[in-house]
Amino acid sequence: MRKLLLFIFLLVSTVAAAQESDLLLRIREANLKNTLRADFTQVRHTPMLAEDLVSSGFAALQAPDKVHWEVVKPVSRVTVFNGDVPQSGRRFRLPSENDFSVSSLEGEELSVILKPRRRDLTQLFSQIILKVDPVSLAVHSVLLNGLDGDWTQITFTKVQYNVALPASLFE
Repeated sequence: MRKLLLFIFLLVSTVAAAQESDLLLRIREANLKNTLRADFTQVRHTPMLAEDLVSSGFAALQAPDKVHWEVVKPVSRVTVFNGDVPQSGRRFRLPSENDFSVSSLEGEELSVILKPRRRDLTQLFSQIILKVDPVSLAVHSVLLNGLDGDWTQITFTKVQYNVALPASLFE
């Protein structure tokens, strides 16, 4: 699940323009910075549990391939990608325009709907919805609709772009 969440975090800043290219290009430019730091709240729903699981923490991204994802509550957990190839030999791969079909809905907030095309992604998600501020085009939440009625929503707050991040975050 941690890799899945990091995938989505990176997706927010690296979605390539495929369909509706002008909109996605503008969203990408608004969110792709040298560094990014944000607090997050994550709600995980699965029909097998009586209550949703809620966690919170912060995430940091340093372009092009460094990510720090830290859950603070309810249990502390840190996941780091620092651009190196891990011992498993599987390197984190950024999504491309061929991985999703793209559509959008406009209203008080802008929703960008991504439907996976790649086989490994179709086994994880039915769709991913990015909620975007229609003026700044900043992505403020991601909804991952899984299979069998499960979903995860990640809401970002206190987003800071191009801030100094200590190198120790990515070790």
